[in-house]
Amino acid sequence: MADHNEAVFESEICAYLESHGWLYSANGTGYDRERALFPEDLFAWLRDTQQAAYEKALKAAGSQAKFLDVLTTALDKPLEHGGGTLNILRNGVQYIGGGRLKMAQFRPETSLNRTTNEQYAAMRVRVMRQVHFSTADRRSIDLVFFVNGLPVATVELKTDFTQSLDEAINQYRKSRHPLTNGRPEPLLSFGHRALVHFAVSNDLAAMTTKLEGEKTHFLPFNMGHDSGAGNPPGEGGRSATAYLWERVWEKDAWLTIIGRLMIVEIKEEWDVETGTSVRRTSMLFPRFHQWEAVTNIVAAVREGGGASLLDRAFGRVGEDEHHRLNRAPAGAAALLQWAAAGHHSLREITRDDVVRALPPSGNPRSQVEQGLKSIFRLLKARRMVFTDPTARIAPGRHETRQPLPVDLTALRQALASNNPAHAAVAALIAFHGVRTSQVQMLRLTDVRDRVLHVDDRAIPLAEPVQQALAVWLDYRRSRWPRTTNTYLFVTTRTASTDAPVSRQWVWQATGPRLSATDIRQDRILDEAQATNGDVRRLADLFGLSIAASNRYAATVEHPDLTALT
Repeated sequence: MADHNEAVFESEICAYLESHGWLYSANGTGYDRERALFPEDLFAWLRDTQQAAYEKALKAAGSQAKFLDVLTTALDKPLEHGGGTLNILRNGVQYIGGGRLKMAQFRPETSLNRTTNEQYAAMRVRVMRQVHFSTADRRSIDLVFFVNGLPVATVELKTDFTQSLDEAINQYRKSRHPLTNGRPEPLLSFGHRALVHFAVSNDLAAMTTKLEGEKTHFLPFNMGHDSGAGNPPGEGGRSATAYLWERVWEKDAWLTIIGRLMIVEIKEEWDVETGTSVRRTSMLFPRFHQWEAVTNIVAAVREGGGASLLDRAFGRVGEDEHHRLNRAPAGAAALLQWAAAGHHSLREITRDDVVRALPPSGNPRSQVEQGLKSIFRLLKARRMVFTDPTARIAPGRHETRQPLPVDLTALRQALASNNPAHAAVAALIAFHGVRTSQVQMLRLTDVRDRVLHVDDRAIPLAEPVQQALAVWLDYRRSRWPRTTNTYLFVTTRTASTDAPVSRQWVWQATGPRLSATDIRQDRILDEAQATNGDVRRLADLFGLSIAASNRYAATVEHPDLTALT
């Protein structure tokens, strides 16, 4: 149950939304927690917009309950196979008898089609308070947002008078897990019901699209203030986060985000250990500045495009250009670069322009790609550009599908870390290509006589690695003099046990800009260049498969890598 201050905060938000076109439920009456649906809105939407098709589907199903089972089955399919809330809202659901029912009508691009305009006007967007979501107990979430009866977001609120944003984030991490005692919580299932989860205080906001217990990663969802983080102070007693319910959750804006800007990203990532591709699915929700940039761009295009399009969207490109390029949100920086290069309209941008604008790999590439896809998708839907140059670009993956070297500045920073353990980990990987799993499992006895013994191999340690390990071992002895842990690397958590450090710890040890995989990949690339692509040596030295070794050997004459050297 929300405390008094939280209840007032909830009431303020709900009253605003209700007065601006949202439907409002003061409690969870009518909410189906087993299916994580609000059937009343679902059936009302179908009756109002597709009565004949709905009645036919209902007759074929046999009852409303069985109809809901058909919908639930569709929602629970894997995202890559068309399941999940976002796919169902955008593409509809196939019902028994062979027809397809629309689950939503997002904002039409013109007013010429009377039917689509009427269907958009019938969209049911609801905020529900204190929703008992769990199928195992009576836990409740402060707010849940629905579109035509399908949940799209959850919100946990904290007032800064009593608790902070961190309390809301910790609440998600500790008591909003998608599994309770091994049993799924449908509302919190990644991508299959609620698409995004907001933690909100009076001053700050954060969001995530995937709940996974203590590992849940929240991103700030703030406007920024004085060229830094956070939000401008609220005026006249308003919360600093009022932009959320006044702008982002404004009914038309919210439906545009759900209908046009969110992205299900399914990307194939290369696993350097096995020489195979691994499929990973993520749900991308625009950060505040990405959303604001897209909104500005669309407004600028609607005003007339032409030479001043990017100027109106972001300000003139001229003095202080470098500073603004670095501060621009993902995707926006590419637009500014195109403007500086002489492009006058986004209609001029080609697929090659987009490929050249994307960082090589990793999170930077995904973020810029997400921003550009959101921009061009929306512009094409509104017939402001004729083609989408981002449409056939593989998500999150460099077009060459070749391993690429790391940024040397970032690598030097990792090697020079003030944390002795982190510096030692970075050195082991950078000089000897040690795997993450090997770093985890190294014992104190595996380092002796200036040689690293790992997987039946004896590797003479490079001088910088010897120095980094010596500093770490001195620190280890002074910090935990009584530990009986026999692993080379220990933490405060593992020092009192004989457990190894976690994979997450190794990943964090290499710093925010590089992953352990990036550094190992860079070391293998260096060896490939030095040996002119000796496949057998790469396989023996780094424990690679022949397929993976061939991939690195192929980089010796690869034009993208040649250009970077």
